[in-house]
Amino acid sequence: MRATIRIDNRYRINRRRQRRGKHHFDDPVAQADIFLYELTAAEARRSFSALRRGDAVGRTNNRGQVKIDLPSGNGTYLLRILPQYWDSGPVGPGLARPFPAGAGRVYRPLDLKVKIEGNPGRARIASAVTASNSNANGEAWKVEHNGISIVLQPVWITDFTDRRKLKTKTDLIVVHLTSGSDPYGAVRKISGKAGAHYLILKNDGQIIKFINDDVLGSHAGGADHPGDPYWAGDKDINSRSIGIELENVKPTKADADFTEEQYKSLLWLLDELVNAHGIDPKRVIGHSDLAVEMKIREFDPGFRFDWPRLGRAGFGPPGPGQGYPTLRSFIAAGPEILETIYGGIFKGGPNDTELRLNDNDGGSVYGGNPMKNITGQPIREILTDLNKIGYWVGRSGPGSVLNADAMRAVQYFQIHFFATEISATPGSGRNARLDRETALRIFDAAAMA
Repeated sequence: MRATIRIDNRYRINRRRQRRGKHHFDDPVAQADIFLYELTAAEARRSFSALRRGDAVGRTNNRGQVKIDLPSGNGTYLLRILPQYWDSGPVGPGLARPFPAGAGRVYRPLDLKVKIEGNPGRARIASAVTASNSNANGEAWKVEHNGISIVLQPVWITDFTDRRKLKTKTDLIVVHLTSGSDPYGAVRKISGKAGAHYLILKNDGQIIKFINDDVLGSHAGGADHPGDPYWAGDKDINSRSIGIELENVKPTKADADFTEEQYKSLLWLLDELVNAHGIDPKRVIGHSDLAVEMKIREFDPGFRFDWPRLGRAGFGPPGPGQGYPTLRSFIAAGPEILETIYGGIFKGGPNDTELRLNDNDGGSVYGGNPMKNITGQPIREILTDLNKIGYWVGRSGPGSVLNADAMRAVQYFQIHFFATEISATPGSGRNARLDRETALRIFDAAAMA
């Protein structure tokens, strides 16, 4: 008897057909070799690289299908899938082009244990499960009508094959989140535009790579968004950065959340990237940190993203997760130390001034009211510190007025440096204000920058 094997890319499934119990192979895995061995055979214990393609019992066609003859004896066998282009190593800096010409997809090889019944005469595949050494590599999506529908885990996907412009340097990493909860759309969008370099999936933390680390992606701003993304004096962010997308697990960006598997994969990938490219670990930021006039980036990756966890691992601008040491010293030293910070505006009492839009040093207007006893230029000092951390505070740099641009910088600082502590994104400053806690964290982060 013969059985039909059909193989597809795990993240190109048509979800509507899947819900109806059907599988649409719109991205078939062609030219994959199929091997079938008894579990006790020596070939069943070989590494994939040691398999001889001449021993294959079949090879998938351009529709990802192949028919194979089943053995004559009942029992459990090892079905081995070796894609034409494959890689079994970790997805990081070491996974890079050049692959052979035409390798727009690279997959994990896969081992399945299949149970064959009905011999003699009417052999059929009764069941199939992923072998323990291939748990993250793919799965038998469906067994029916004496055939198996298989999906493979991609490690490299690039549709936009003509994007080959190299960056001038790589000294920054930008973390993003995708829209929606379906990896199909995220994969299609990123691969079609050659946007981010990596995507980390929600369920199992699998990483997919789209372009080499040294190739310019289009993940950080561009023609679709007003304003130039900015960080620490640099505006051409795409030409110097690596983009990492995290698949969003909620329907909207405002409800964004992330899984333990994603954080583990992200921390591993960040460690690999900073070591491979000599990137300062402080230069790991979110897309919203880059925002200039790009208000749509408030949730990218958003205030629910665990920046303190990354901080404890040593990644990101110093602050979240790294102790706020000067903040502790403020508490220990008492209110008199506050007299030396930002003109002594923040006294440490319950009625402390909260700076707001249009406050300015020129008229000594703070909290909407004249305060003639304030010395120095506290607003300019705050904006200078924000700029030192890396934030864009206006086209002319740090000024002496809390205008809309300056307040937006405060907002994006709060999204990052109050991450996981706030329940809603700041409207314009935390609850439309620049309060003492925010000012002290700005001072502290600037001191450690």
